[in-house]
Amino acid sequence: MLQPNLILEVKRRIPAWVARLKNEGWNEVHCFSIAQTIQEILQHDPRRALWLMADGKEPQNWQRTNESLTNALQNGKAIQIKLEALLQSLEGRKDAIVLVTDLEALHPYLRIGRSRASSRVSSAFTRCFFTLAVVQVKQA
Repeated sequence: MLQPNLILEVKRRIPAWVARLKNEGWNEVHCFSIAQTIQEILQHDPRRALWLMADGKEPQNWQRTNESLTNALQNGKAIQIKLEALLQSLEGRKDAIVLVTDLEALHPYLRIGRSRASSRVSSAFTRCFFTLAVVQVKQA
Protein backbone atom coordinates (compact mmCIF):
# COMPACT_ATOMS: atom_id res chain seq x y z
CA MET A 1 0.00 0.00 0.00
CA LEU A 2 1.23 3.47 -0.85
CA GLN A 3 1.67 5.71 2.17
CA PRO A 4 0.08 9.17 1.78
CA ASN A 5 3.00 10.91 3.48
CA LEU A 6 5.42 9.39 0.95
CA ILE A 7 3.16 10.33 -1.96
CA LEU A 8 3.11 13.96 -0.78
CA GLU A 9 6.87 13.91 -0.17
CA VAL A 10 7.50 12.76 -3.74
CA LYS A 11 5.26 15.49 -5.15
CA ARG A 12 7.08 18.06 -3.04
CA ARG A 13 10.53 16.87 -4.15
CA ILE A 14 9.99 16.44 -7.89
CA PRO A 15 10.69 20.07 -8.94
CA ALA A 16 13.96 20.02 -6.96
CA TRP A 17 14.94 16.65 -8.45
CA VAL A 18 14.28 17.93 -11.96
CA ALA A 19 16.35 21.07 -11.34
CA ARG A 20 19.19 19.08 -9.79
CA LEU A 21 19.24 16.57 -12.64
CA LYS A 22 19.41 19.40 -15.18
CA ASN A 23 22.26 21.03 -13.21
CA GLU A 24 24.09 17.70 -13.25
CA GLY A 25 23.99 17.50 -17.04
CA TRP A 26 20.73 15.72 -17.82
CA ASN A 27 19.54 18.03 -20.58
CA GLU A 28 16.28 16.18 -21.13
CA VAL A 29 14.41 15.48 -17.90
CA HIS A 30 10.91 14.18 -18.57
CA CYS A 31 8.17 13.52 -16.05
CA PHE A 32 5.69 10.87 -17.15
CA SER A 33 2.61 11.35 -14.97
CA ILE A 34 0.52 8.21 -14.57
CA ALA A 35 -2.39 10.38 -13.31
CA GLN A 36 -2.27 12.66 -16.35
CA THR A 37 -1.98 9.68 -18.69
CA ILE A 38 -5.00 7.96 -17.10
CA GLN A 39 -7.00 11.18 -17.38
CA GLU A 40 -6.11 11.53 -21.08
CA ILE A 41 -6.99 7.90 -21.82
CA LEU A 42 -10.34 8.02 -20.04
CA GLN A 43 -11.20 11.50 -21.37
CA HIS A 44 -10.79 10.35 -24.97
CA ASP A 45 -12.29 6.87 -24.65
CA PRO A 46 -15.26 6.40 -26.99
CA ARG A 47 -17.25 4.90 -24.09
CA ARG A 48 -17.06 8.10 -22.02
CA ALA A 49 -20.61 9.26 -22.87
CA LEU A 50 -21.92 5.84 -21.85
CA TRP A 51 -20.00 5.96 -18.58
CA LEU A 52 -21.39 9.39 -17.75
CA MET A 53 -24.93 8.29 -18.52
CA ALA A 54 -24.60 5.12 -16.41
CA ASP A 55 -23.03 7.09 -13.58
CA GLY A 56 -25.96 9.51 -13.66
CA LYS A 57 -28.39 6.62 -13.23
CA GLU A 58 -26.44 4.84 -10.46
CA PRO A 59 -23.85 7.25 -9.02
CA GLN A 60 -23.12 5.03 -6.00
CA ASN A 61 -22.27 1.90 -8.01
CA TRP A 62 -18.51 2.25 -7.47
CA GLN A 63 -17.72 -1.37 -8.25
CA ARG A 64 -19.22 -1.18 -11.73
CA THR A 65 -17.55 2.15 -12.37
CA ASN A 66 -14.12 0.90 -11.29
CA GLU A 67 -14.49 -2.31 -13.32
CA SER A 68 -15.40 -0.37 -16.44
CA LEU A 69 -12.53 2.10 -16.06
CA THR A 70 -10.13 -0.74 -15.28
CA ASN A 71 -11.16 -2.49 -18.48
CA ALA A 72 -10.54 0.68 -20.45
CA LEU A 73 -7.04 1.01 -18.99
CA GLN A 74 -6.08 -2.66 -19.28
CA ASN A 75 -7.43 -3.35 -22.77
CA GLY A 76 -4.80 -2.31 -25.23
CA LYS A 77 -2.31 -1.49 -22.47
CA ALA A 78 -2.70 2.22 -23.14
CA ILE A 79 -0.51 3.41 -20.26
CA GLN A 80 2.28 1.05 -21.22
CA ILE A 81 2.05 2.10 -24.86
CA LYS A 82 2.31 5.80 -23.96
CA LEU A 83 5.31 5.21 -21.68
CA GLU A 84 7.04 3.06 -24.26
CA ALA A 85 6.44 5.73 -26.91
CA LEU A 86 8.15 8.33 -24.73
CA LEU A 87 11.05 5.99 -23.99
CA GLN A 88 11.43 5.11 -27.65
CA SER A 89 11.48 8.80 -28.61
CA LEU A 90 14.41 9.26 -26.20
CA GLU A 91 16.30 6.13 -27.21
CA GLY A 92 19.99 6.73 -27.76
CA ARG A 93 20.01 10.12 -26.02
CA LYS A 94 22.58 9.80 -23.28
CA ASP A 95 21.48 13.00 -21.53
CA ALA A 96 17.80 12.03 -21.17
CA ILE A 97 16.02 10.68 -18.09
CA VAL A 98 12.38 9.90 -17.30
CA LEU A 99 10.74 10.18 -13.90
CA VAL A 100 7.48 8.20 -13.73
CA THR A 101 5.22 10.00 -11.28
CA ASP A 102 1.79 9.60 -9.69
CA LEU A 103 1.93 5.81 -9.36
CA GLU A 104 -0.84 6.04 -6.76
CA ALA A 105 -3.27 6.91 -9.58
CA LEU A 106 -3.15 3.27 -10.69
CA HIS A 107 -5.14 2.26 -7.63
CA PRO A 108 -7.94 1.05 -7.72
CA TYR A 109 -7.66 0.32 -11.44
CA LEU A 110 -4.44 -1.65 -11.77
CA ARG A 111 -1.90 -3.37 -9.57
CA ILE A 112 1.39 -1.50 -9.53
CA GLY A 113 3.52 -4.66 -9.44
CA ARG A 114 1.71 -6.06 -12.45
CA SER A 115 2.03 -2.91 -14.56
CA ARG A 116 5.67 -2.46 -13.60
CA ALA A 117 6.44 -6.07 -14.45
CA SER A 118 4.71 -5.88 -17.81
CA SER A 119 6.47 -2.70 -18.89
CA ARG A 120 9.17 -3.51 -21.43
CA VAL A 121 11.80 -0.82 -21.35
CA SER A 122 14.28 -0.83 -24.21
CA SER A 123 17.77 -1.86 -23.18
CA ALA A 124 19.08 1.20 -25.02
CA PHE A 125 17.17 3.49 -22.66
CA THR A 126 17.28 2.37 -19.05
CA ARG A 127 17.15 5.68 -17.20
CA CYS A 128 13.51 5.48 -16.19
CA PHE A 129 12.76 5.86 -12.50
CA PHE A 130 9.57 5.26 -10.58
CA THR A 131 9.74 8.22 -8.21
CA LEU A 132 7.89 6.64 -5.28
CA ALA A 133 10.49 3.86 -5.21
CA VAL A 134 13.25 6.49 -4.93
CA VAL A 135 11.75 8.00 -1.78
CA GLN A 136 11.06 4.62 -0.18
CA VAL A 137 14.66 3.53 -0.74
CA LYS A 138 16.03 6.75 0.71
CA GLN A 139 13.81 6.52 3.80
CA ALA A 140 14.53 2.83 4.49
